[in-house]
Amino acid sequence: MPIGGYFDREKWGYTAGYSITWAMIEPHEKQAQLNHCGQSLEKLAKRGGLSACEAIAILEDRPWSKIDNDKAIQKLKEMISVWIKN
Repeated sequence: MPIGGYFDREKWGYTAGYSITWAMIEPHEKQAQLNHCGQSLEKLAKRGGLSACEAIAILEDRPWSKIDNDKAIQKLKEMISVWIKN
């Protein structure tokens, strides 16, 4: 699943996007559809993917709420590390 980059106002430039493995997010399809007006993970991926904040909400099976982008990226990295270890 693509995770989009964003415009960093402090560095005055775009950060690079990256992706997370489909196997990590696919079990949370239902939450993705709830959070994105019925759109499937496949459709979201084709439309450019998710923000780190959106991905965290889906992975935690909860409604979306705004998280500072830098904090969201760090949290998503931690979630990926835990997923890899399991």
